[in-house]
Amino acid sequence: TEESARFDPAGIQMRAESTPDGAFLLNGLKLFVPYAHVADLLICPVRTAGGTGEEGITLLLVERETAGVEWEKLETIADDHQCAVHFREVRVPPDRVLGEVGQDGLF
Repeated sequence: TEESARFDPAGIQMRAESTPDGAFLLNGLKLFVPYAHVADLLICPVRTAGGTGEEGITLLLVERETAGVEWEKLETIADDHQCAVHFREVRVPPDRVLGEVGQDGLF
């Protein structure tokens, strides 16, 4: 989730800005990401177009060790290994798009 704590498409607010070489630049926060502290890859739903709703959502595959990705374990009542993941100027190459840009295929 993000800070809105919504689980529907409108809750996806983190934007991915496209760069001239086709890569994407991420800035934002994802919350309650299970096992992010040990994952090699993170599937990150982001907005590449539009503001709300189902349109304009893209899934990006982000390596956890990428520069600008920082995580912290959240203390939960269930102690279930949930993390907050911060993205600060994270560059994601165009070959890391899952599916098609703006059409995640989930909704």
